[in-house]
Amino acid sequence: MTENKKSTEENSNNFLSKLQSVCLPKLLRLGKGFLALLPKSSTEYALSIDFGVSSVKICLFKVGINQFELLAYDIQRIDNLENSSDLIITAVKNFISANSVSVKTVNVSLQFPRDVIIKNVTLPPLPKKEVIGAAKLQINEEVAFSLEEAIIDWQVIREYKDETETKKQDILFTIAETKVVQQYLLIIKKCGLFPGRVSIGPFNYSNILKSFPNPEQICAVLDVGHINTTLAIYCNNQLQFVRELNFSSSKLTQSLTGTLMSTKGKIEISESEAEKIKEEFGIPCDEEKITIKNIRGVHIISLMRPLLEGLIRDLQNSFDYYSVSAKENGPSALYLTGGGANLKTFDAYLARELNIAVSDLKAPSSIVFSENLSQAEKVTEFNQLLSSFGAICCETVKVDLLPPEIKIKKVEAIEKISLRIAALIAGSVLGASLIFLSIQKADYKNRLDNAKRHLQTTGRIKSLKDDIRAWENLSNQVFSDKFYFDSILKVVSIEIPDAVVLSEMILSQGRGNVVLTGRIENSSDLAEDVLVSFMEKLEKTPLFKEAVLLFSRRTVRSHEFQIECRFSK
Repeated sequence: MTENKKSTEENSNNFLSKLQSVCLPKLLRLGKGFLALLPKSSTEYALSIDFGVSSVKICLFKVGINQFELLAYDIQRIDNLENSSDLIITAVKNFISANSVSVKTVNVSLQFPRDVIIKNVTLPPLPKKEVIGAAKLQINEEVAFSLEEAIIDWQVIREYKDETETKKQDILFTIAETKVVQQYLLIIKKCGLFPGRVSIGPFNYSNILKSFPNPEQICAVLDVGHINTTLAIYCNNQLQFVRELNFSSSKLTQSLTGTLMSTKGKIEISESEAEKIKEEFGIPCDEEKITIKNIRGVHIISLMRPLLEGLIRDLQNSFDYYSVSAKENGPSALYLTGGGANLKTFDAYLARELNIAVSDLKAPSSIVFSENLSQAEKVTEFNQLLSSFGAICCETVKVDLLPPEIKIKKVEAIEKISLRIAALIAGSVLGASLIFLSIQKADYKNRLDNAKRHLQTTGRIKSLKDDIRAWENLSNQVFSDKFYFDSILKVVSIEIPDAVVLSEMILSQGRGNVVLTGRIENSSDLAEDVLVSFMEKLEKTPLFKEAVLLFSRRTVRSHEFQIECRFSK
């Protein structure tokens, strides 16, 4: 019996030795080959550039799990793109150098309606290849440039039947002149970057609305810029309607400049004084309040009124048009963004005149700010970066204005990577099959050797049974009071709260306990209550008689803890 056991142990050791010396190096070489074939890309950081009418916004993000941390940004003021391309290139290169940016792919956002045209076209259901051709027949005369020299992308926003039960679909077409897009991409190329995708503000804001916990079914976003203002209406977070309005921050400043007649005579208001009035007083709520140069609030309101009333009229007409054309209710909420949205009491004025809820557009919860950014920066320049936030946090790209030749290169690169991975997988499967056959062969050989030895010991079956029975009794005595991980894992997985994440579990058979180490994500003052509830649930199970909190401490982003659970006898 002793010789048989010793021989079996020697065979097992020989098998393990072969497995370590032959199979393990093969697996390691396969793993290294797989890593070598994978494309080298920077997924840790993301870069975004938003080309506005009067400014260019550059943002650098650190990419985490369902999170984008804004590390740095820069807002470069420009007069126009043609005269400022060198300034933009210098600004981008300085930003890359100052922040040690290693990522080469950049998300590009363009400006509506200066660079991009959005048209709503109604068509019958058609194959995808025929959609653009059918749309060109309707919108060819509405576009100032040739559609043959344009980049066109589209998405279906509504499918329905008309009065004659004919199937129709409303399609939103996004059109950009190829040479305009190439002009931006040339700037990107001179900065040493490669475009990942090209989007526009209205679609970027749609990505932000999707992150809201309780989004409105129909809402609108008013992007108030320095030169122009854009209204976008969304249904179920999908862009439905876009219109440029005759309002802007610069026009509001112009409405305040000039000569004002008062009881004290003529008062001249310069452009700098008008900007100061906007910054300090916004739209005065108190008509008797004195502003600069002893100008009362009622005079400021009288200067602003024509432009503000025109804005209200354009908004209401746009809401009514959308309601009639889409056969839907008008927006129940209006969100403000853009640099001009910082005007004081602007939201209250719009809410009163339009009789709907008005508030600032908030960043998605997936966007967090680096501690290096001051609170003042977050407040004063936040609205100007929202388009970049929406461009970076989108899960799927609805509209992409990359030129076809660049899209083709991206597809070809993906296909090459796919072929390499497919070849690697096939080789790995073949190699694993050979390894498995080698292991199986060795296993069968060991079984055959054991069977031969077993035949040699058939005369000692009774003694062998007695020895086995003795070993079983001893084993039962040794392990009668032991606990196993499968039971512990079942109990813990059932009772663990959703907010708790375990990082370590240590089982001590000698001490009769298990130590659980973990953290509570997005912790708050309720973290202690969550721990107490978790410990009470563990104590109520038949497996544990007591749960003791060893330590509990709050960190910047979580709440760490360690619990000792003692087994029931």
